[in-house]
Amino acid sequence: MDKSKQFLAHEAVALKPLLEKRLVWLEDFIAEKRLALQNELAEKTIEMNPFLAETFVTNLLTNAVKHNVGGGMLRVTLNENCLIVENSAAPPEGSVADLTARFARGNPHSEGVGLGLTMVLEICEQQGFGLETGFESGVWSAAVFFKK
Repeated sequence: MDKSKQFLAHEAVALKPLLEKRLVWLEDFIAEKRLALQNELAEKTIEMNPFLAETFVTNLLTNAVKHNVGGGMLRVTLNENCLIVENSAAPPEGSVADLTARFARGNPHSEGVGLGLTMVLEICEQQGFGLETGFESGVWSAAVFFKK
């Protein structure tokens, strides 16, 4: 099989149950960090490769837990237009815009190799989704805007 075409198969992917499944998968890590989880998840179905959908959801949520602060907040919002993942965090070292670069890390002492957000960006670009990241007042945010 041509590797460049392996993710072309699209099907309807319901994001709400996928997010709920991943949040359950992360429950122990959320509890260990004593994170206050807030979520507001509407029904939303998108056409894309299911593996890529799971990868981008998993990377967004895992980053939000991994790079959160003890006793912090994790907020996940899904509506018709976008998916927003917000978490408490220490200020990144360097520019927020640079964090989508391959192997970039906001904190050089954190675990991980710095590929999670890069993969999210690549999947978003492939799907025609917009990705906006930011850091303000101790809160990191990643917003994925779905194509219309």
